[in-house]
Amino acid sequence: MKTKIKIKTGDQVQVIAGSQKGLRGKIIFIDHKKLTAILDTGKERTKSLKNKNEVNKKEKIQTKQIPIPLHLSNLMLWDESLNSIGRITFKIIDNQKKRIFKKSGNLLEERSKIENNKNG
Repeated sequence: MKTKIKIKTGDQVQVIAGSQKGLRGKIIFIDHKKLTAILDTGKERTKSLKNKNEVNKKEKIQTKQIPIPLHLSNLMLWDESLNSIGRITFKIIDNQKKRIFKKSGNLLEERSKIENNKNG
């Protein structure tokens, strides 16, 4: 069974749990199989890589900076009008399914489209 994901690429979110709690950013990538997302905040972790083909164990280990993947359950959408996090609901407007914040009633889709038009 496929998991329903309410968060999309380009949405503003805030981390609500974990070591990155309180961090706010824009989603740049979502992994649907692992249910993780990567934010544009620039927070990275160091991953050590060693060459498996080499016999010498004293070989230098390479390090690589990779972005921190965050589980989707630790993220909540950011409502800029209330300046806080918020839950969303779906409503049909003009025969199209739209995402709407429950507290403020603001449309989420239109804001994302406006930001994409400004950038591109």
